[in-house]
Amino acid sequence: RQDIVFIISSMVDYTNEINWAKKIREDGIRVGFIGVFASEKPELFQAHCDFIIKGEPEEVAQRIAHGFIPEGIIESKALKDLDALPFPDWEEFPHQQFSYIPALKEKPFFPILSSRGCVFSCGYCPYPAFYAYRMRSVDNVIDEIKYLIKKYNMKGLLFRDPLFSGNKTRAKKIAQAMIDNNLNIKWACETRMDCLNEELLNLFYKAGCRVINVGVESSDPKVLDDVNRVKIDKDYQKWFVDYADKLGIRITAFYVVGLPQETKETIETTIKYAQYLNTHVAQFFINTPFPGTSEYERNKDRLFEKDWEKYDCYTPVVRNDFLKPEEVSALKEKAFISYYYRPKYLFSFLKRLIRALING
Repeated sequence: RQDIVFIISSMVDYTNEINWAKKIREDGIRVGFIGVFASEKPELFQAHCDFIIKGEPEEVAQRIAHGFIPEGIIESKALKDLDALPFPDWEEFPHQQFSYIPALKEKPFFPILSSRGCVFSCGYCPYPAFYAYRMRSVDNVIDEIKYLIKKYNMKGLLFRDPLFSGNKTRAKKIAQAMIDNNLNIKWACETRMDCLNEELLNLFYKAGCRVINVGVESSDPKVLDDVNRVKIDKDYQKWFVDYADKLGIRITAFYVVGLPQETKETIETTIKYAQYLNTHVAQFFINTPFPGTSEYERNKDRLFEKDWEKYDCYTPVVRNDFLKPEEVSALKEKAFISYYYRPKYLFSFLKRLIRALING
C-alpha cells in the first residue's frame, strides 16, 4: 500500500487528475501534484490534494524520503547534478506497449531525457520557463541505454530532450559512444536545425538515428521576431531536410498557426513553405499561450477561453487582431489537408517507407 502518490498535472486532463486524487485520498493516501500546470496554477488543485510541489520535484522528493512531511505549497529547488538521479523504474508501467510507431517501428521502445530545459527563450515555449538548462554526462546517458538494453531488450529510443544537440560537442560524444559500444538501436531526437551540421547528421545516422523532430513554426521573419524565436536561414533549412532525407533520416517539422502577428496571408505562405520543405511529417498546431511563458503573460487579457482543457494546441484560445478563431481553425485544417493530399508528398512518403524497410 502506498503512503504518498504524486500526480503529474496537465492542462488538457486536469479535471480527471483531480478526480483521481479524490479517490486516492479516500483510501487514506496522501496526494501531491507536481508539474508545470500545478506549479503555475496551484489554486486549481489545492482543495483536492495534501500538497503541491512548485518546480522540479526531485529535491522535495528526496526530503520526503528522509522523513519530511509535505503540506501545502512547497518550493522545490532544481537539482544541479542530474547524474545523481537513479534511472527511471519502468516495472510498474505497461512498458511492453510503449512504441514510437509510425516514426520508429522498433520495440521494445523507451524515452530517455538526457538534458532538461533549453538554451533558447522562445516566448511560447514552456521548457525554458520551467526548467533551467542542464545536461547529464555522456557516460551517464550511455549507462542508461545499456541498462535498458540489458533489462528490457530495448531496440528503439527517443531522446525526449527539447534540444538534444544544443551542445554539439556533447551530442557528438553520445553518438560516437553509441557506435563504439555497438549498441545497435534505432533512435529519434528533437532539436533545432541550426544545432546540427553535416558532420553530426552523418554521425547520427551511423549511430542509429532515423528520425529528427524540429521546429519551424512560421516562415515569416516578423512573426518569429515577435515571439523571440531565433530565425534559421531558409536555404539552410531546405539543405538540412534534403540532406537528412538522402541519408535516410526522416524529419518531422512543427508549425504554429495563429501567432500574434499572423494574418491569413502569412499563414498561407507558411503552408506553402511547409510543402516546399516536404518533410516526412508536418504537424500544425494552433498558438496556445501556456501559463508560465512570456507569451502567456503578454496575452493574459486576450485569452477568451476559460476552460483549461481546451488548451490542447488544436483549439483557438487567444484573440488575434487579424483573424477570427474560426478562421484560425480553418487555416489549420487547410494546412493538414493541403500538405498530405499532394502527389509529391505521397511519392516521397512511399520512397522513405521503402528505404526504411530495406535499410532500417
